Amino acid sequence: MSFLCKKALTLGTKRYEPGNEIPEEAVLSSRKRALIAHGYIAEMNVEQKAVAPDGATLFTQEELEAKVAEAVSEIKKELEEAQQYVAELKETDPGAYDGVVIVSIGTAGEGENEQAMALPLKPEELQQAFAIMQLNAEDGAKEIANVVSENVLILLHAVDSRSTIKKAAKTQADTLSTINGNLDGAGAGNAPTDPK
Repeated sequence: MSFLCKKALTLGTKRYEPGNEIPEEAVLSSRKRALIAHGYIAEMNVEQKAVAPDGATLFTQEELEAKVAEAVSEIKKELEEAQQYVAELKETDPGAYDGVVIVSIGTAGEGENEQAMALPLKPEELQQAFAIMQLNAEDGAKEIANVVSENVLILLHAVDSRSTIKKAAKTQADTLSTINGNLDGAGAGNAPTDPK
């Protein structure tokens, strides 16, 4: 058994400061009880962790080295993960996300069934959507016919409560889908024909 120094004291010719470990042979058995009673020292078993005056747990040198090695290992692992993430980010197009704003909108359903949709919108798309929302319903519907961004149409349909705007946004979205569908399938299964 050894002791933990709780208050500064000198035993024999050696001075101990709070937090120091005091070997059992340094404390005279006739003085042990008085030093403990007056709060100068505390008993410390090998199985117990010593507690410093400020409440911190004290560790042996081996325990400390093991904890430091474990912490260093965890930091190295986190650093490797961060470096891998950075490497993946470098592979993406640097301008791919410039200026894009993610707008979260609620979709069909209520309560627990309510769902959310995230729309990536460029600043000019947001400006276009807000400009249309500021117009009266008839002018807004006419302007929607010029919209070529499906995300703007989705945003307008989701957030504008006017039925004229909702209908115009849906119609334009259907038109864009048809045009894009025809472009995607252009030439598929077409064989050259002889005009004769």
